[in-house]
Amino acid sequence: LLQGSRAGNSGFDQFSDYDVAVFCTEPSAFTDTENWLLQIGDVWVCVKEKIYVSNKTFHTRLVIFSGGIKVDFSFLPLQVLNEMKDHLPEDYDRGYRVLWTKETSQKA
Repeated sequence: LLQGSRAGNSGFDQFSDYDVAVFCTEPSAFTDTENWLLQIGDVWVCVKEKIYVSNKTFHTRLVIFSGGIKVDFSFLPLQVLNEMKDHLPEDYDRGYRVLWTKETSQKA
């Protein structure tokens, strides 16, 4: 999911970052190594961080790609997405967009 200013209707400027939440069955596929980032672009900086959702800890990556493009990735198990069905976190108030789903990948 793309969330935050770039996903909502509130507008953004050239310095706005991309906030991407990746809900998947194996978050460790993205957190055990950062090699997958090279498929997106040249990485200038990658900072390993953590977020806390529902009293649980999840890994994140703050990444700055070539050209100064900043992306904040968070990696959460599908269970968290299921828990959000009844109540979205405040982070989603500014908007969100689904970027990719298993269903769309099967059609491609």
